[in-house]
Amino acid sequence: MNRKNKAEGGMMQDEINKYKMLYSQMEKSLKQARSEKEMKQIKDNFARTTEGFDGGVVAEAWKQLDSEAQSKKKMAEGGQMNSLFICLVRSIT
Repeated sequence: MNRKNKAEGGMMQDEINKYKMLYSQMEKSLKQARSEKEMKQIKDNFARTTEGFDGGVVAEAWKQLDSEAQSKKKMAEGGQMNSLFICLVRSIT
């Protein structure tokens, strides 16, 4: 891989991270919204802000967001299984 490709890949990752950050901010704002009207405005602002992102950047950002969500879910399930196992062991002993 030459320097140009590395630079382009780094720039793409920067754009992916920026999209993910904007999405995270939107999610937080939606949780704090007090009305449907506020929620619609937040979603509209997000759409306007992100409309200039390249389709490949958006697709990769969603791929990473989905992967991160799956990892968090697995960790939570693993934590629940560990708690269940500990309870079972304690009840047996």
